Amino acid sequence: MEPTTIWTVLITLITILGSQGAWKYYSKRAEHKESIEDWGREECEQRVNSLENLVEEYRDIVKRYQIKNEELTKQVLKLTEEVATLRVEVRFLKDHNGNTRKEVEENKKGE
Repeated sequence: MEPTTIWTVLITLITILGSQGAWKYYSKRAEHKESIEDWGREECEQRVNSLENLVEEYRDIVKRYQIKNEELTKQVLKLTEEVATLRVEVRFLKDHNGNTRKEVEENKKGE
């Protein structure tokens, strides 16, 4: 074998081995990068799901408070009506009481 052939064979072997090593390195690096991206994507999906659940919970809480608020508003309106009715009755009773006192006083004077 000639020296150039030996050098050619050696260079070819080194290139092949180097290429194979480089291929392994880059394929591992790509796999590692994909796994990091997948992990980040999964973490983001978990966070989004968690936030969506919290939004649903708070939406339910707000609905309950709105319903409670509507019930309380109805109760306040009903009580306001009752107070107005009682005021009218009190005014009527005061007027009636005043008239009754006048009649009693007149009857005492007339006796």
